[in-house]
Amino acid sequence: MEKIHVCACVIRQGENILISGRKKGTALEGFFEFPGGKFEKGETLAEASGRELREELGVNVFTLDEIGYSEIEGNGKLYCIHFVRTFLLPGEEQALGPTGREGQDVKWIKTSLLLQQNLLPSDLDFARFLISTLR
Repeated sequence: MEKIHVCACVIRQGENILISGRKKGTALEGFFEFPGGKFEKGETLAEASGRELREELGVNVFTLDEIGYSEIEGNGKLYCIHFVRTFLLPGEEQALGPTGREGQDVKWIKTSLLLQQNLLPSDLDFARFLISTLR
């Protein structure tokens, strides 16, 4: 079975956390997720999360560490999801904050409200874990 490594960036500011919608016309459209995407060949965790967030949200980030891991099967592939603690860096191109450069919805929500969002199943499990560590 083919393994695909994916970074899911956990970006918090105060009590809020950033989530993004799945793009229209893609698998699992209508769900929200922690922003990120697939690793390219030879990329580190920090390189993948930095590239994905520049491409998708127009922001520069600093990736601190991996804080969770999940595996999920789909379409004959095994998706290895690396949840990473990520911080926005100040910069000129970030004046408007994260925006959906590929037409996806992007929103800041209170971390305590994560479970009320239509999150991908793999992200929902991690959100439960995250909320339990904040109590």
